[in-house]
Amino acid sequence: MVTDELDIEADIVAFLRGRAPAGMAIGPSTPLLTGGLLDSLAILELAMLIEQRAGIPLDDDAFEASNFETLASLLAYVERRRRG
Repeated sequence: MVTDELDIEADIVAFLRGRAPAGMAIGPSTPLLTGGLLDSLAILELAMLIEQRAGIPLDDDAFEASNFETLASLLAYVERRRRG
């Protein structure tokens, strides 16, 4: 099921909120890797979510740390992949 840009952002934020400490704000500059929100297993789960919801097959390049540094960098990567 392919969703639009706002839906995939909401899906990603919901995923991150499920991993964040209670009350933690998640915004564009929230550090995902260094902030402890994502570990290797969470990255795989998030990649599967993106593939399913955005219809974007992720290749090995997707798993570069720079794509997962912040919410903004992750959404920028998804948008680049959508545009081809």
